[in-house]
Amino acid sequence: MKRIVCFCICVTLMLTFVGCGGNKKTAKGVNDGHKKTTSQSSNTTSSASSQSTASGQTTSTNGQTTNSVPVSTSPPFKPKTSTDVQKPDIDLSGVTSNIAYSKVAEISGNYSGYLGKVIRLKGVFDFEKGKTRSYYYCLLSDPTACCSAGLEFILKDTSYAFPNDYPTKNQEFVIQGTLNSYKEGENTYLELKDASFIG
Repeated sequence: MKRIVCFCICVTLMLTFVGCGGNKKTAKGVNDGHKKTTSQSSNTTSSASSQSTASGQTTSTNGQTTNSVPVSTSPPFKPKTSTDVQKPDIDLSGVTSNIAYSKVAEISGNYSGYLGKVIRLKGVFDFEKGKTRSYYYCLLSDPTACCSAGLEFILKDTSYAFPNDYPTKNQEFVIQGTLNSYKEGENTYLELKDASFIG
């Protein structure tokens, strides 16, 4: 039992230091302007940026700039229609932000076992207009609030029009969809396809 506890502590510390380490690649200039970044090896998978300038920069008490995800002071987002959705395979909407961030990081790092799973996620909204389409994200902050992770989503209901029917930037909301991977160029990305806002 002690070995398991020690292993879990070591993994948590390693993720904390590695996740916020010296590799400070930001979204701009990476992957044709996507907010998503890739890891060091080619053809790896990413979710939303781990350190995105578009998600909002904050300055800590020691004066260093960090890329935490600011939360809007507006009330939680309410979708325009109530959607009857199935029970998710993985529900991260009712867990702490630390647990949700860790699980999203795990999914991003080892996505093959999660493809086709229905995932429900609570986070803050962000978006980016690309060259050929727009990208919409559900983002979470890590436990140290220095970085963010999340998943891109594509709504199933095409009657939703951006920006009127979407949350405002940094507004908290809940999304549910089926995990899917897709390629753009040489890079593989993750998204929640056939997604629905949960009210």
